[in-house]
Amino acid sequence: MLGVVLQDKPPAFAGSDKYPSLQMVNHLHQAGMLTVPAGTNVIRLLPALNLKKPQAEEALDLLRGTLKRLNS
Repeated sequence: MLGVVLQDKPPAFAGSDKYPSLQMVNHLHQAGMLTVPAGTNVIRLLPALNLKKPQAEEALDLLRGTLKRLNS
């Protein structure tokens, strides 16, 4: 299990009453990556124990792409 901590009050999610973690999870789901929120500012990643390097790289690409879209 891995956790990604989001900054407090990310500008991309300003004006919403939903927790940043939930908003980020929703964006990642739309991109095709399954994650779950863990608290208000943490998303939880649950990779399989038999995760292969190409699969991990694909997940990181989805995460990076989503973050890039949100910051533009």
